[in-house]
Amino acid sequence: MASAKTLYFFFATGCSHCAEAAPHVDAFANEHLNDIAVVRLNLALRDWVINGWSPKYTPGYLFWMNSDVRGVYEGGLTFSELKKFVAACEKGEPYRDPHARSKAKLRAKKEAQGE
Repeated sequence: MASAKTLYFFFATGCSHCAEAAPHVDAFANEHLNDIAVVRLNLALRDWVINGWSPKYTPGYLFWMNSDVRGVYEGGLTFSELKKFVAACEKGEPYRDPHARSKAKLRAKKEAQGE
């Protein structure tokens, strides 16, 4: 029987951040063998689009529950952050990005440099 809950993990071969995130995804998958399917999609092989969404950056995550996208996240997550992301998605709550400040600083730096 197919799982009603699926976590899609988008990665790319050769991506160091994806390589760092992969063991956390593996640990999550092992902890949820019976209730959440974990699907790994390699963006180096082809573009993936799920329900009109595809990641712009890797690693990326999409949580699917009851035939609906419940949450997306781009960037690496640790095991505990991944559990919090999925828990928020299951409750229908927004996920509080633990890396929001550093991402905002990086975007501002790039804009200041004209990138």
